[in-house]
Amino acid sequence: MGQGGEKVVREQGCDLPVSAPVSHARARPTISRRSFWTLTGSPSLLSHPSFLSIAKANRLTPEQTLFKLAQAQGITPLSGTTNAEHMRQDVEVEKADLKVNGVEEEVKAVKSLIG
Repeated sequence: MGQGGEKVVREQGCDLPVSAPVSHARARPTISRRSFWTLTGSPSLLSHPSFLSIAKANRLTPEQTLFKLAQAQGITPLSGTTNAEHMRQDVEVEKADLKVNGVEEEVKAVKSLIG
């Protein structure tokens, strides 16, 4: 259970398609989705040229970009880092605005990769 008593569904990584039960969970406001293996479960996505273009256009690290994309899908990425700089970057992503102007084709390509 989450802090507010909601059910928590954990998924392994963004390279994997979302299962039907989890997809249905999005419609329920009492269930929050959290992802722990967001970065380690997505190594091919983090190095994909389209993904790197989105990160560069937004002046974010690839890791921050993946966290922001997860947030845009209603998923709370959980950081397991013990590195102070990485934690600062992980927290800063909350303030970032993900802009897609100029990288629309790249966004389409990335969306096709993550299902």
